[in-house]
Amino acid sequence: MIVPVKKIRLLTAQSEREALIKALQHESKFMLFDHQDEVSLPSELNHELKRIERGIEVLSKNEKKKFFSFHEIDRDSFEEVTKEASELLDTIDTHLHQIENKTQENLKLEEDINTLTPYLNLGVATKELEILEKTKIIIGSVALINFEEFSKETAEKGHIFEESSRDLEFVYGAFGYELVYENEAIKLLNAFRFNEVSLPLFDTKLSALLPELNKNLQDNSDAIKESNAELKKLGAKTNILRSYYDYFYNDALRQQVDTKSTERVVYLEGWVREDEFDALKKSLDKKLEYDIEELTVGEEEMVPTATKNNKFVSQFESITNMFSVPHPKEVDPNPVMSVWYWIIFGIMMGDIGYGLAMLVFFVLFLKLKKPKGALKNLAMIFAFSSIPSIIFGVLTGSFFGATFDLLKVVGGWFGRSDLSAIVLQPVDDPLPMLIFSLGLGILHIITGLILKIINEVRRKDILSALADGLSWILILTGAVVAVLGMVTPVTILSTIGLVLVGVGALLILFLNGRSNKSIIGKAFGGLGGLYNVTGYLSDVLSYSRILALSLSTAVIAFTMNLLAGMVMGVPVLGIILAIIVYIIGHIFNFAMGLLSAYVHDGRLQYLEFFGKFYEGGGYEFTPFSYKLKYLDAIKEKSV
Repeated sequence: MIVPVKKIRLLTAQSEREALIKALQHESKFMLFDHQDEVSLPSELNHELKRIERGIEVLSKNEKKKFFSFHEIDRDSFEEVTKEASELLDTIDTHLHQIENKTQENLKLEEDINTLTPYLNLGVATKELEILEKTKIIIGSVALINFEEFSKETAEKGHIFEESSRDLEFVYGAFGYELVYENEAIKLLNAFRFNEVSLPLFDTKLSALLPELNKNLQDNSDAIKESNAELKKLGAKTNILRSYYDYFYNDALRQQVDTKSTERVVYLEGWVREDEFDALKKSLDKKLEYDIEELTVGEEEMVPTATKNNKFVSQFESITNMFSVPHPKEVDPNPVMSVWYWIIFGIMMGDIGYGLAMLVFFVLFLKLKKPKGALKNLAMIFAFSSIPSIIFGVLTGSFFGATFDLLKVVGGWFGRSDLSAIVLQPVDDPLPMLIFSLGLGILHIITGLILKIINEVRRKDILSALADGLSWILILTGAVVAVLGMVTPVTILSTIGLVLVGVGALLILFLNGRSNKSIIGKAFGGLGGLYNVTGYLSDVLSYSRILALSLSTAVIAFTMNLLAGMVMGVPVLGIILAIIVYIIGHIFNFAMGLLSAYVHDGRLQYLEFFGKFYEGGGYEFTPFSYKLKYLDAIKEKSV
């Protein structure tokens, strides 16, 4: 049901601002007047959050991961996590900085070593080459294929070339010439495409320098290993950073709350549910000095929609909110919609085996993984929907696509093997299932029309309730009764049905054009209203998808069983192949069945059901509260 909300103003001293906001976040009963689903944080706060996430990412690589983990922290530890987490982040940053610096140094060292290696046998230090006055030494390489001719011309022209090393492609060394012959030397080098390299300047010979470079490389590698080892040890403290992230983020949210103020007083305006108003006052009274004022809601002011439903119905509220949040002045569709969604989902799955799989898997998932938010709601919907899936599986005699008559089995234990629980067979005899689906659709639509009447009566618009709600209920009910009279011996039902249809049609004719002033306008309005019968016919036919979904699930399951039976005849590997086909096939069918039922069931609710009465257009009552990304719960002190 939709519960009323109050608009209030909370006032306190300037010194109590933080205490007030923190208390409101803790209580999770007060919705800020300027509430935003996504709060934009300043760059410095975002930078710190990214720093924490980087720390979590680094440490989580080395923690022992649990598939089913539940991270709960007590309130005191949550409030005091800052110091330990800050020290931990500083340690992580130190190690990461060292790893990054040493890695960059090693890249440079490796580059230097690769560059220097071909020239290790040169007889001079590279720095000495810079102080020569009358000669010049150029270090580089020449192609091996041209080296013999290069050496000959070098010697003939009075230059020198000291070979250091060679490989399959090049000869490496130092080429020297007197500066007075520089033009001639350069022409020679260009002719043989001499590849000059610039070596770092060192005071010692390269052959003596290499061990030192390798030692530096090894020292850096050891430092990197040491830092990685230290980070690995810190992996067990990952949850400290996860707690700190949620603490820091929620503290940042409190900082972004925009309070209004006078010289001595700060105040907040917002919404609170009427049924939680006293509880909020009682809690705040224990935490700080404050005043509270109830404000008048303007006629044009949009009030947030707050719902209060039992545990079953509340899980299905997410289905409605995906379409549109209810308007605060209309009837809450969730109590009725949840039951219909639950039933139709079960019929679409309609298999004992798949229903049991849903029950076991999603109950275990909820117990062990303990999901939050939308994922938890979805898992709860699937867990609840396993019950009608099992029930309808019994009524259709389907167990993972195989025929299974539960009542016949149970009856056999007591000598009553003539009993049978199978009342519908979508695969062998789809027509009764189609009739059942369409009949269920008519009941679903009539339920929506009843809610339409309730909404119009609450608005005191009786004529709309009669013209747009009661009239179509009479027509749909009359059509069903008339058909029953045609197919059963009770012929009087046909007359009753036609009378109901006639009364409904007259209501539409006389009332549908009531807003038009002229008689002709009223007449055409009534005739136009009757034309909507085509829309209702289309809506009813849409429920044939219930047959289609139950049929597809059963046929695919049967096909997988058939394929498994066929490969079982293969020698030696037959049983293994059959098990693989059976498991993979049914997992695929199970997943596709869940997806199809979820989507098509939602479509029937949104179009065929909501289309008859639902307006929506509201916005959800969302109290200011903790937003937890990594923590699953904050444990309060026991009183």
